[in-house]
Amino acid sequence: MYNGLFVKDMARLGRPMTDVIIIDNSPSSYLFQPENSLPCTSWYDDPADRELNELVPILEKLAIVKDVRPYLTKIVNENKVDFNKAKELLNIS
Repeated sequence: MYNGLFVKDMARLGRPMTDVIIIDNSPSSYLFQPENSLPCTSWYDDPADRELNELVPILEKLAIVKDVRPYLTKIVNENKVDFNKAKELLNIS
């Protein structure tokens, strides 16, 4: 808890932050490391939700970069993924 919010401090994972990505529907969850975030929409009560499938090509490309943060900060704007920017930046066909 931080100021009444549930925050996930990814630094506590003990892993290099260059390799860490959090996928979450709540911006407060990644308040401490927004540069490591990949926002998603809430999926509650939506059995047809396929958003994670849409993120797979992005995650596959990010798996081979030295530092995910410069990419994430360019493809995430106002807590939304810009899929067109991600395709362009990460050479996703």
